[in-house]
Amino acid sequence: MKITITETEQHFFDLVAWRIAVEIANKPDAVIGFATGRTTKGIHASLVDIHKHYPFRLSGTTVFGLDEITNVSREFSGSSYYQMLHEVVEPLGIPLENFLMLPTHSDDFCRAGRDFEAAISARGPVALQILGIGENGHIGFNQPGTPFNSDAWLSKMDEELDRRIRRETRLRARRAA
Repeated sequence: MKITITETEQHFFDLVAWRIAVEIANKPDAVIGFATGRTTKGIHASLVDIHKHYPFRLSGTTVFGLDEITNVSREFSGSSYYQMLHEVVEPLGIPLENFLMLPTHSDDFCRAGRDFEAAISARGPVALQILGIGENGHIGFNQPGTPFNSDAWLSKMDEELDRRIRRETRLRARRAA
């Protein structure tokens, strides 16, 4: 494991974004996993900025989101799908068929998780996985106490995050009415 300490948060964002850009430039059909949220939003913005100034080919690159919130619309700004679509996929021009995400709704989330794993595996090995660290210490949305012996599973959300999502959902519903 290599640990890198940067002087500023922006330097960290830029450093990670360059790591992603170099991985894609060296392997145009790379499979890259992204996390969403406050920890990684700056990385996404830096990557888009790098691509704007130093364009590189992304037509063969597959991106996927690490996690998803269940029982919300994909159009909900707190969903990982929405964040990935608007922060990474659309700004970089990644074809939608190369954007893999867990569903927000399913009759069988366990099966959906297995299907998601299979879809990623079919694209090739994951070249790079970006993880974030949450306020409660979760890593890549693996809440404290979540077992690490499987690839995809349902995890109960931290109560504070759950309250925040429910509050935003109610506000959006009121605005839409």
